[in-house]
Amino acid sequence: MKKLITLLLILVGAAGLQLQAQDKAGAQIDDYLLMTTADARAEALTSVISEALSLTDEQNEQILAANVMCGKRVDAILGKDHPVEMKQQILMAMEVVRDGEYRKILTEQQFAEYELHKAEFLENRKARTAVSIEEVPND
Repeated sequence: MKKLITLLLILVGAAGLQLQAQDKAGAQIDDYLLMTTADARAEALTSVISEALSLTDEQNEQILAANVMCGKRVDAILGKDHPVEMKQQILMAMEVVRDGEYRKILTEQQFAEYELHKAEFLENRKARTAVSIEEVPND
């Protein structure tokens, strides 16, 4: 019985540390978004996409416009005092909106290639931002 209670306490503690790590990661995203402008983020993202997908000048302009529009919407919402989970949901929703815009602009082949690059990026980001229990500060 003592072993079961000890195990439960360890699991609850580990879950608490995981939530603390998520809050820290959310704060880092907030810091990045608040320290950069929507236009600057849009230009950087457009540059990467343009190079990776060999966009035409027209596609480049349209992708930039979509990125600026989404970036400004994100800034308007994230500047408010919302819980981290809500901000993450907003970012995910804007990603869906942005991808919908991209689908209208890119060819089928370009969009498929974009999705592959995006999946690789997300996997790499997940690996980089994975926080072990030892890395979480004991506040």
